[in-house]
Amino acid sequence: MFARRFRHSLCWLIGLSWSAIGLTGAHAEEPFQEFIEALRERQYFDAAMDYLTEMSKSNLVSPEIKSILAYEEGRTLIDDARAEKDNTQKGKKLEAAKAKLEAFIAASAANPLTPNARMQLGNVIVERGRMAADLATRPTQLANKAALNQQARDLFDQGIKVFDDAETNFKSTLDQFAKFIDPSDKATIEKRDQARRDYIQAMLYAAATLYEKAKTYDEKDKAQAELHKKQLQVAADKYEKIYQAFRTRLAGLLARIKQGQCYQEMGDNRRALGYYADILSQPDELPDFRRLKASALYLSLQCWITPAERKYELAHTKGNEWLRTARGVEDRQPDWLAIRYYTAMAMRLHAKELDPDGKGQGKDGGLAKNLMTGALDHARKVASIDGPYEDPAKALLKELNPNQTDKEPATFVEASERGKLEMDGMSEAQSLAKEAQKKPSDAAKVPEYLKTAAEHRANAQKYFELAMSLRESDSEQDEVTNVRYYLCYLRFLQKQYYDAAVMGEFIARNYPDNGGARQAAKIALASYLQEYNDKNAPQE
Repeated sequence: MFARRFRHSLCWLIGLSWSAIGLTGAHAEEPFQEFIEALRERQYFDAAMDYLTEMSKSNLVSPEIKSILAYEEGRTLIDDARAEKDNTQKGKKLEAAKAKLEAFIAASAANPLTPNARMQLGNVIVERGRMAADLATRPTQLANKAALNQQARDLFDQGIKVFDDAETNFKSTLDQFAKFIDPSDKATIEKRDQARRDYIQAMLYAAATLYEKAKTYDEKDKAQAELHKKQLQVAADKYEKIYQAFRTRLAGLLARIKQGQCYQEMGDNRRALGYYADILSQPDELPDFRRLKASALYLSLQCWITPAERKYELAHTKGNEWLRTARGVEDRQPDWLAIRYYTAMAMRLHAKELDPDGKGQGKDGGLAKNLMTGALDHARKVASIDGPYEDPAKALLKELNPNQTDKEPATFVEASERGKLEMDGMSEAQSLAKEAQKKPSDAAKVPEYLKTAAEHRANAQKYFELAMSLRESDSEQDEVTNVRYYLCYLRFLQKQYYDAAVMGEFIARNYPDNGGARQAAKIALASYLQEYNDKNAPQE
């Protein structure tokens, strides 16, 4: 019975992402491009690679699709590498991407995607540049910082050349099309549109790499500050060119935002805010426009709360207005989390301006207190979601409510936050134990570190279980699902495999769009497999 459930769950979990694009019916035409894009967008890179492997053996796709599978594998590996935090693994994925793209180019010289594949090789180079630039920021690499930044710049220059060549080639291809094409000639129209898309993409890649190169110059170093500013200007000029050519398209509006970001980093907030205002004045009915406006707004909030602007009230008013318009799970996206975080910062700064001593007295004392309460609420929400603003929000929480750990949680949010703090403590203790194991002189500390990790693990489970008991009908479903995921993970660590499997499958099956769904599916598969192996192990 268990084996049958294991096989059923395995098949269902492998096919989990198919439902993400509404594929129904055994004889439906395989929506290959939509499906692979959906997997990459959700960062299900391992599932995407499995899918591409399956399609290479399937008769559901045409020979034309099969001929581009290596190209799609290369693109997927590049996206996977971008999301990878471990530089060793990132390097391996980039090398694999390079091999796939080169194999595609060698086998498909006449394929229309070959020029794009060559351009994607530029992305491999740029990602290696980002690896070097990231390494240069680490305290342990202080002695190598200058050399690493120079290495990054050399790689960025190589990538820029690839993109510039691609831009020239795609522009030449685009210019070959007649200005008027018969609307019934859909094949020619598609070829022209693809050439335009490739041309725009090459320019955006080049501009983004120019911007990355600017960050390799230390703006705090007198000798490099001018180089930093000049490189930002070069990137801004490139974005201006894109905007002027395609101002009525999404790519042009995106370039406008990026141009503003360049000027913002140059210290010209007024000019940056003018560019962001161009975007914020756009309609937001379509999801793509909403994403652009969210980017423009969080960057505007950054400008408004600087010491030069001090427009705190404007910032939190605009931020709160936008957050109230959230649709579905929009407010869990990175730019939306940024808006919430900077709204909290604006409310805190405004409160301190109204009530410097924090006593809550005087005519503005009540307003300041309300602002601090609002800032605390926003910070809690951001701190509860994995992402780039999770740690800054936790730091803000600690500042806003330094005594928050002195009493037992009384709400779902408080309990889940406490559970996450215990998870952080567990991870830190485990890391210390791992490092101590490498040094004979520290070996004696390992048992103590492991004991500390176990205590944090037990506390985390206690608080997450408390959070589930405190949840109410208005608790945000994604946050509840996140708590379930942590409990699933903790039960797996404690070898409670069946409980972990059931919880993981529940999350993956019922909340596939949740950020932890993919990992929950992996835990479920690993747990079912462990249970299966345990039940079928030879008896001694």
